[in-house]
Amino acid sequence: MSEANLRVAQWVSSAAPALLIGSVALQLGHPHRLRRAPSDVDFLAPLTSLDAIIRALEPEGYRFVNWERAVSAPLELATLEGRIYIRGIHPTLPQLDLVYESPVEWDSAWLRRVGVTGVQVAHDRDLAKVFAARGNAHDLELVRALAP
Repeated sequence: MSEANLRVAQWVSSAAPALLIGSVALQLGHPHRLRRAPSDVDFLAPLTSLDAIIRALEPEGYRFVNWERAVSAPLELATLEGRIYIRGIHPTLPQLDLVYESPVEWDSAWLRRVGVTGVQVAHDRDLAKVFAARGNAHDLELVRALAP
């Protein structure tokens, strides 16, 4: 796990309820199961957490976009369009995706979360569901990496 990925994950986790998902979550929970290092940090966050996360990371140098349109807190949720996440971009730190729609139901996933190194990580079952829903070859490989 890169120090930068862990630092970003810890910032988000300390800002508001959010679950680390994606390949960084897999790497944190199962460090030897990935063939390549993750390049971005993905979190599942309820809409109620987005403003707090954005407010916490903007002073650290992140700017946020919904597609190419800049967004900041407080968000106007009715104006979000396109994909199901808000992207955080930093000149030197990993890209951050705040996913607010998911195949995983938030309340149940939050109850199953696992705390690792100051980060709230989605349970393996929920990670597998997220990866499978994406359907691309890399994410299907991640589903296989979660198999016992």
